[in-house]
Amino acid sequence: MKTPKQSLTLLRRWATTLLQQLITLLFPSRCCGCGRVNELLCAGCRAFIAEEQQQLPECISVPLGVSPSGEPESLTVWTLLHYDGALKALIVSLKHRDMPGFAKLLRPGVRALINHTVSELAGQGVDPRNIVLVPIPSRRSRVRQRGYHHLRLLLRVAGVRDQRVCEALAATGARTGQVGLGQQARQLNALRIRVGRRAREIRGRQIVLFDDICTSGATLRGAALCLSAAGYQVAAAAALYRVMLHTPK
Repeated sequence: MKTPKQSLTLLRRWATTLLQQLITLLFPSRCCGCGRVNELLCAGCRAFIAEEQQQLPECISVPLGVSPSGEPESLTVWTLLHYDGALKALIVSLKHRDMPGFAKLLRPGVRALINHTVSELAGQGVDPRNIVLVPIPSRRSRVRQRGYHHLRLLLRVAGVRDQRVCEALAATGARTGQVGLGQQARQLNALRIRVGRRAREIRGRQIVLFDDICTSGATLRGAALCLSAAGYQVAAAAALYRVMLHTPK
């Protein structure tokens, strides 16, 4: 015979289940990729996302300015996915709709992108053991709101060891989100970052910047200039998604 406490627990579970079923009936979930009812991400969209991550990364070049000798300088950025359709919906849900579980669906792509970038640098004579990944910083308010740093989450889910990642950059209080900003405003906002205290840990290492989306390249450019001005070596960058078309190197 059940005790009153056990009976109350069962009643609460029954009521919770009934409420969840009622909510599902009245407000059915929809696939974030295609809108299919009763699925957060349908099998078709999952298959498409998995297939797209099997392609080879593309190399784009982001101008940094002119060197003291008068030569143009640029940042090599490796990217993998187009920011469109179900792929776009996946990263938007991860960042803005409290869906951290979606990070594991991008595991193959993140892993392939990082491995490819490191391999390319190794081919240029860079010691892979000396490479460190520096994620682009998010505003503290956004991290608190999400409950996680989405870039660190992507790297962690992809199996990148913490020893290979350093949050060497921090956003200043004046920094805002880049969404909706014009090109000039994006460039100005991208410069509102600073070298953080943890950067001292990677002095002398070869830095690969990591971001989720490369649109105009302003964010990666701002990060590279910030680190270079402080005496750090930025070897390349890796961005999971690309929006604008850049001329391949």
